Amino acid sequence: MKKAVQFGAGNIGRGFLGDLFSNSGYRVIFVEVDERMVKELKRRNWYDIEIAKLPKERRRIKNVTAVNARNTKEVLEKCWDADIFSTSVGKNNLSKISPHLANIIKKRKEEKLNKYFNLIIAENVSHGSKLVKELIYRELSSEEKEFAEKFFGLVEAVIARMVPFVEPEIKEKDPLFVRMEEYSLLPVDRKKFKGELPEIDGFVPVDDIEDLEARKLYMHNLGHAMFSYLGYIKRYKFIHEVIEDSWIREKAIQVFKECEKGLAEDYNFHILSLREHREDLLRRFSNRELKDTVVRVSRDPIRKLSPGERLVGGARFIEKHKGNLEGISWGIAGALLYDYERDKEAVKLQKLIREEGLSKVFSEILGISPEEKIGILVKEKLKALEKIKI
Repeated sequence: MKKAVQFGAGNIGRGFLGDLFSNSGYRVIFVEVDERMVKELKRRNWYDIEIAKLPKERRRIKNVTAVNARNTKEVLEKCWDADIFSTSVGKNNLSKISPHLANIIKKRKEEKLNKYFNLIIAENVSHGSKLVKELIYRELSSEEKEFAEKFFGLVEAVIARMVPFVEPEIKEKDPLFVRMEEYSLLPVDRKKFKGELPEIDGFVPVDDIEDLEARKLYMHNLGHAMFSYLGYIKRYKFIHEVIEDSWIREKAIQVFKECEKGLAEDYNFHILSLREHREDLLRRFSNRELKDTVVRVSRDPIRKLSPGERLVGGARFIEKHKGNLEGISWGIAGALLYDYERDKEAVKLQKLIREEGLSKVFSEILGISPEEKIGILVKEKLKALEKIKI
């Protein structure tokens, strides 16, 4: 049986990559730091997933196991000769798995396993292949780099499947259970594969991955952020509830339209296809069976407010195309007011605002001036949202 190694056994790892690999006849090895999850995967060799639709559908993912990411020796021993690798650990954790990948490259060279192998980079990060390559190659000698250049492919993917948190009471009973939406397509960069393209259900090899990454950032990610942060201000619990709020929906639609204009001008999209994509996203966001929470979508506000990310990056994108910044200024202001006490980054953000002041947060985190147009608009919206929040 072919072997796939998935770094990260979180919701995307189990609910998306593990699902696709298993359905395609691979034995899946998860490399994970959560010892409870590792033990359960080793003990059972299966886990259940639920497709969020009516009628509900449950499926058992079989032929899976795990190794603890902290056990460098076991990771290398169990994973070095896999047919394909993938990662969904989050940008900040890529440096923690890169030594494992470097060790695998070294081992394959040492064993003369002159066989093509690819890493699917399933992360929400721009130019992920460049970042991952830099992290791995700093661990390699010149000869090992030469081997990697010949046999190792770094393949970017666009993650669009929504896999929300599972309710604590369900997670307590079954830590491996995962719920996800029915959508199961994974665009992957055809040009970056080494060797033959693998036959994996759900993989969609494309030549325009940069276009799809831009669409994901400025429509899916940005739209989600607009609904989540403004939904938090108005005390909604679930995203599907926020979608029904006409006041929030109006502002999100305005942002969608501005970004669609820019995407049609800069990338290989027809405006009609972008409008159809918008309607599909709104339908998917409205899925009640998904039970996707506002705080899940809102998490990590500091990263999402950084200059190249969905909110401020989206504002710059709209600005570049001489669009209206009113709608997106509401979203940025909402993110600045996000203070969920169980989100460490939200707590950190609020502390920075209190101790350093809004102007410093604008310049150092958002990369905008309080005196430029977007800065002025965000300050106006902050005052309006503070009244709503109170």
